[in-house]
Amino acid sequence: IDSLVTQFSEYPLISTGLGVLLGGFVAALIALIVKEWRGFRAVKACIETPLNLPALAKLDDRAVAEKRIREHAQRFGKDSYAARCYKQYQSALHADMTAADVSGLYESMVAVPVTKKAEEILRKEAVVSGSLAFISPNHLIQTLAIAWISFRTIRRIARVFGLRPGTAGSWRLFKVLAQNLAAQSLFDMATDELANQISGSLAAKVVENSAEAVAAGALNVRLGRTLIKLLR
Repeated sequence: IDSLVTQFSEYPLISTGLGVLLGGFVAALIALIVKEWRGFRAVKACIETPLNLPALAKLDDRAVAEKRIREHAQRFGKDSYAARCYKQYQSALHADMTAADVSGLYESMVAVPVTKKAEEILRKEAVVSGSLAFISPNHLIQTLAIAWISFRTIRRIARVFGLRPGTAGSWRLFKVLAQNLAAQSLFDMATDELANQISGSLAAKVVENSAEAVAAGALNVRLGRTLIKLLR
């Protein structure tokens, strides 16, 4: 903004155009953050009432185990990956199964595949987070981009677990997200100081951005693994 104001007297049209583009870009990132925040609100119910498969396996009544699994699966969105796995689980049920068999079948056909799918998405989101941190021209845009990709990670992983939007969110995850953003800001200051000590060269800038990219990816993985642990 300071640069645009300084150049406005000499290049009013160019400065105005760049200002509009910068404002539009920041507004678009804020809109994306709001969108991802809505998806972030879908996790509390699943976290507060988890499905305890080991406890179900110890039950003597298969009907009770099936009922609890069915009640848990009612939270799944119709088009979610968890819902598709649950349909396959239902088709594999047999009348002679015990409660232990039912819970074991659910774990192998729903719980384990859903967790693997979530971890696959997390790896991709970590790469995107690191890439955005690497190419961000300044710390404001970098912080907004990391906030957006963090909320998107939460939403995508929650969708894999079949969560519907509109449920109240988990403040534990918000705490992790806030810690991640704070840690990224501290890391930004540290890398800035390191770059100043080295020099103002392009090589120093590349080293600084690379370090920030690694940190952003690692923090995104931390956020995603916390979410997977809570939902699993």
